[in-house]
Amino acid sequence: MSGSGALALGAGLALAAYAFWLRRGRQEAHRANAILQASNERLAGALAMREQFLATTSHEIRTPLNGILGMTQVMLADAGVAHGLRERIEIVQSAGERMRALIDDILDIAKIESGHLTLTVAPYDPTGLLREAARFWQMAAERKGLAHRITIGPLPALLLGDEARVRQILFNLLSNAVKFTSAGSVSLEAAEMDGRLVILVADSGIGIPADQQAAIFDRYRQADGGAVPGVAGTGLGLAICRELADAMDGTISVESVPGRGAVFRIDLPIVEAAAGVMQPGDAALVS
Repeated sequence: MSGSGALALGAGLALAAYAFWLRRGRQEAHRANAILQASNERLAGALAMREQFLATTSHEIRTPLNGILGMTQVMLADAGVAHGLRERIEIVQSAGERMRALIDDILDIAKIESGHLTLTVAPYDPTGLLREAARFWQMAAERKGLAHRITIGPLPALLLGDEARVRQILFNLLSNAVKFTSAGSVSLEAAEMDGRLVILVADSGIGIPADQQAAIFDRYRQADGGAVPGVAGTGLGLAICRELADAMDGTISVESVPGRGAVFRIDLPIVEAAAGVMQPGDAALVS
């Protein structure tokens, strides 16, 4: 065989080998994609089943729990209840409220992970919402002997947004403020700044070390609460607050000095109800 013939044969063999490996690579890629797609479908199915299970279970728990909380409210409204019994009823009520909050947190994390969390946009009264949240946690603060202050600057009469989700953020932050403060005060401040609704929740509690301040907004992560006996939780509350703030085009941040308390800042866009693009009651999917 001549030199040119051998060269041509070698080139042909090389091309054939390249075509073979290319075809084989494509087949392996197709198989890998098929396996990945099947895995994704199984994962999506598992997430859907988990969400359905949690929703069903939470409903079964909520029904009797709401009955318990309703009865404690009726009993606490009775001025004739003796002081010692009232304290015991308040303990039951507080435990029930924590359980309900835990159920809400677990459900919301499941919805966030599966991409099914929605925001319901409707007009709401921001000043009324802030006062409601402050009143709700005032009793818990007073039971611990904490001073409780609220300061609200001028705000629009109606804003367009998800009132329930804003309330959820407020309740989570105020709950933590009361929980991690054994002496001193808890405060709630709100004002309009540069077209944004700025809310500050401050306490004089144990504070958060600088190296843990970023991590407290991660799921299933908590700052060290060992200095406060009996403090426990899932580490979901602040993670949910951040997810909700992000979904509403807002931010949440913290400033803290260990031993001197913490200040959480929520910054949300102000959209007055009359200027809203979405109609009241519209739902937006949070991806």
